[in-house]
Amino acid sequence: MLTYYQMSKIWGIIATQAGHKYGISPSLILAISKTESGGEYPYVSKDNRYGLMGVTEEMIQDSQKNTDGEIEDINAIYLQPYYGFKVGAWWFQQLLAMFSEDDAIRAYSVGIQLAKTKIDTGIKYLHQVRKHETEFKKLETQHK
Repeated sequence: MLTYYQMSKIWGIIATQAGHKYGISPSLILAISKTESGGEYPYVSKDNRYGLMGVTEEMIQDSQKNTDGEIEDINAIYLQPYYGFKVGAWWFQQLLAMFSEDDAIRAYSVGIQLAKTKIDTGIKYLHQVRKHETEFKKLETQHK
């Protein structure tokens, strides 16, 4: 698993690009990615989440339909980190339209339906993301 500093150096630029494109804090994007994949690339989880942001096939399909095909297919996400960040950031932007930021983080992990119906689902994930986000924000302030 990469350290916060390593992740920031390796993935910070493309997390920033995806974040600016979809209005998501780069620190939050890196925090979700640290929680999903530990910053390791290429990455496929045991429950078939792909790339640094742990995107699902549903996320990819929805992003393809709603961004005029700008987002590539699963192979591109596996092979090119930027596409995974774009899909994850686009999906998170959609979740923010439905939920508060904390609930959007939970929904990113457990899915929209569970986030709506089970308030305590995804709380551990939320706390992990927030812990990682705090560490990435510390790095941002140190390097400004």
